[in-house]
Amino acid sequence: LDAVREQQEELMRLHFELDNKMQGTTGPISGRNRQQARRLLMEEGRKTSKSNLSTLVNKLEALSHSMYVQLLDFQRVFPSLL
Repeated sequence: LDAVREQQEELMRLHFELDNKMQGTTGPISGRNRQQARRLLMEEGRKTSKSNLSTLVNKLEALSHSMYVQLLDFQRVFPSLL
């Protein structure tokens, strides 16, 4: 269970880190921030966003797999509880 908890925490940190990076880049959309938002939507911004999303999804898949393995172990040890 510690491994699952660590993966959850890592996923949470990555999610907030990427969110903060996006907030810092765009901020509220007005004036100068509108120009930054447009730049973000350009090809480089899309590639970065795609990479960030891919990283999050891969980590989420790993977490889901770990949780599934833990459930199978639990079922094997305590078959009468489930």
